[in-house]
Amino acid sequence: MDRREFIKKSIYTLSATAIGLSHPKLIEAKTEDAKVNANPIVALETSSKVRKAPGSYDEDFIIQMLDRGMKKITGAGKPDDAWKNLFSKDDVIGIKVNSITGKMFSSRLELVRSIVKILVRSGIEEKNIIIFDRKSDELIKAGYKINKSTKGVRCFGTIPDGGGYSDNFIVFGEIGSRPSRILESCSAIINVPLIRDHGIVGITCALKNYLGTIDNPHKYHMNHGDPFVADLNASCEIKIRNRLTICDGLTAQYHLGPGYEPDYSWEFNSILMSRDPVALDVTVLDIIEKKRKEKDIRSLEEVGRFPKYIFTASDEKHRVGISDRSKIKIL
Repeated sequence: MDRREFIKKSIYTLSATAIGLSHPKLIEAKTEDAKVNANPIVALETSSKVRKAPGSYDEDFIIQMLDRGMKKITGAGKPDDAWKNLFSKDDVIGIKVNSITGKMFSSRLELVRSIVKILVRSGIEEKNIIIFDRKSDELIKAGYKINKSTKGVRCFGTIPDGGGYSDNFIVFGEIGSRPSRILESCSAIINVPLIRDHGIVGITCALKNYLGTIDNPHKYHMNHGDPFVADLNASCEIKIRNRLTICDGLTAQYHLGPGYEPDYSWEFNSILMSRDPVALDVTVLDIIEKKRKEKDIRSLEEVGRFPKYIFTASDEKHRVGISDRSKIKIL
């Protein structure tokens, strides 16, 4: 290690300590202990009432949508019971957003604020909630306010405010990556991706959103992301933390993603929720393909970028979730 690298690592370590990030005990869990979630239920909540005006959303109504969806995927009779089925007051919960596209097409602030309100209502302390993504400047451009203190909900990027990337490695199949120190500090993750086409890997939603938690995501777009995205999600570090996916489908995009293209986007006014990220991605794939067909655009398979990684994630080696459409329940 040269002097510059030593100084950089020292700064990252000090930064991580300063904001109270530490390794939860579950980091020691073995890959075989992280079993596939055999609960391929996808809650699809859709209503035009969620939109108050163009670009403006009703947070109270979003909370109602989230509570209904959570009852569907947990089977609980009451909203609070549904959320407490998945999260305890002892959890440190990371909310992994997608902020790379700026305010026009990132995980909506109104949705994320609604998730936070529900978690606090369910007994989670604000200091134990961390909103994060790759870079703080991307979060700022998407409208998020950086908060590194332990007062209130924390919000920052892995670079530079989250201490950078760990000295540990995620190794599974064909990937070898250093995880975000923020990821390591969380006992549970709520993944908040969007519905959108991706010009290289086909679609980007639940599974691919985790590329934003490692130091070398650029390496894993080859072969349309297969098997790399599946390998990452099958790793112990991701699988044991992935507690819930809440997909922002308020606006969706079916072509020329992942950058925002309004001509190929539509007001879907939907939120999708699932404990199974594979089942959710299969559902989103079908939604995008249906819209492409409506717009007389060739399917992703026809244009040569079918997202095979979704189905690889369900095989015996990976066991991340269920891709068999006959077993997926959309409620």
